[in-house]
Amino acid sequence: MSDSVRLTGSNSGVYNGITVNTPYEDSNTAGVKVEDFLQLMIAQLTNQDFMDPVDDTQYVTQLAQFATMQSMQELSHYSQTNYVTSLVGKSVTVASYGLGGAVNKETGLVTKVDLSGDEYTVTVNGKTFTLSQIMNIADPNTTVPQSDLDGAEKLTPYVNNVTESSIALRWDAPVSDAAQAKDLTYDVYYTTNDALDFNEINGVKRGEKAATGLLDPNYTITGLEAGKTYFINIVVTNKAGEQAIYKSTTQITKS
Repeated sequence: MSDSVRLTGSNSGVYNGITVNTPYEDSNTAGVKVEDFLQLMIAQLTNQDFMDPVDDTQYVTQLAQFATMQSMQELSHYSQTNYVTSLVGKSVTVASYGLGGAVNKETGLVTKVDLSGDEYTVTVNGKTFTLSQIMNIADPNTTVPQSDLDGAEKLTPYVNNVTESSIALRWDAPVSDAAQAKDLTYDVYYTTNDALDFNEINGVKRGEKAATGLLDPNYTITGLEAGKTYFINIVVTNKAGEQAIYKSTTQITKS
């Protein structure tokens, strides 16, 4: 993003076109503090029954416990604040209930966070959602790994040699990474009827299957008729069972 987060409330600024509300509490109104506890302790010590004085060691213990609790509350507050502000610019999926109990989902960038009120909120696609409505979070700049079959549909098998009864083929793997390529297997199809227009997943008839489960990207189709036109194609399968289809190639055997 090239624009500039607008901070509204007590402080404001503009960063990447994203708005962040940052109201700051008055330190004098942030609840009971150690100073308040000390004032209460002094008042009780001043007005105690001297015939039955209080155990002042209890105050020391209570003071330590109070200070620990206050520190934990402040740490929790800062952690939640840091978390919600870190969502700015992230891609999130949020969900809310609609009429009839239907779940409505939306995905978009967090363009604003609001730190005021009892519950922090985020703005996605111009709508406000609470933190509890966020289903997942993603970095929009993260590159999604490509499948090891991506690009297969752009490849065409090569014809190495042709005789009256055979066609020798080779083809490139759809990936350059050797570790991924070794997990791929290939099926070879051919027909003399018409151009192969098939989809392995939909099960459309593709003609004769010359070979299946090949590990090496080369194969020679034999037992062919002389002077015939053959339509040939390759189906590649990865380790997960996903499949992709190469571009078909046409070859006439020698007569």
